[in-house]
Amino acid sequence: MIDDMPREHRVLTIKEVANVLKVSVQTVKNYIYQGKIKSFKTPGGHHRILESEVNKKLDASFTSRDMGTVGVELKGNDLKELMDVSALIVRAMVRAIEGKEIPMFLGHSTRVARLCRLIGQAMGFKDEKIELLNMAGLLHDIGKLNVDDDILGKTDKLTRDEYKELKKHPQFGSEMVKDVEYLQIFSPIIKHHHEWYNGMGYPEGLKGGAIPLDAQIVGLAEAFDVIRSKNKDQGDSTVEASLDEIKKFENIQFSSNLIAVLDNVARKELN
Repeated sequence: MIDDMPREHRVLTIKEVANVLKVSVQTVKNYIYQGKIKSFKTPGGHHRILESEVNKKLDASFTSRDMGTVGVELKGNDLKELMDVSALIVRAMVRAIEGKEIPMFLGHSTRVARLCRLIGQAMGFKDEKIELLNMAGLLHDIGKLNVDDDILGKTDKLTRDEYKELKKHPQFGSEMVKDVEYLQIFSPIIKHHHEWYNGMGYPEGLKGGAIPLDAQIVGLAEAFDVIRSKNKDQGDSTVEASLDEIKKFENIQFSSNLIAVLDNVARKELN
């Protein structure tokens, strides 16, 4: 009988885990999607979690109030070490990616990182969180290192197969950083920055609040920069034109709340 099992081997449902952690069922699902709780699926496709795994998450660092964002509080020397070690690697990788793509997108990751910082500041995030968002912006397209150069550098419309291959870059990037000590916290952000607010994005079709907030911010910053880069290439460098375009995707690809923050930031900082 299950009651005779050692407690660490007991299997819990998502609802039971939510009760233990005193969070919502959706929050537990978010933890699973973000890799913060390991789970397995039954033959029927339902998530199950070992009680030993839940017990690991009951410490103070995991149950901080801000689990919707990066989810790790780093301060002082820890944060400095993260930034110093990571920045050298990340900037080298970003240069390698941008060398493959069409000239229009030169500097894309740097601009996305800056816009992520500005959005984080406007949302009142702590300095540590803002620094992490900045790094996430630099890292978001790192998976393109594993995409064929001919696809990245193609100026004509991609074929269906080429687009299918390009869409793998969030998963490639997530895999690249997940086992690197100082970069693994960015894995879920990279993986989910192309999810759509209405659930029609990729790779997992997450919807609304199930998408990590950091990934939503990075995704919005990236889309805005892509739109603005294309507009500039066509002779329209105005912020207003790019904002008008991004607003067409309100509550479709991006939440209305984040678009409102972007609107305010872009008009103040990017003109």
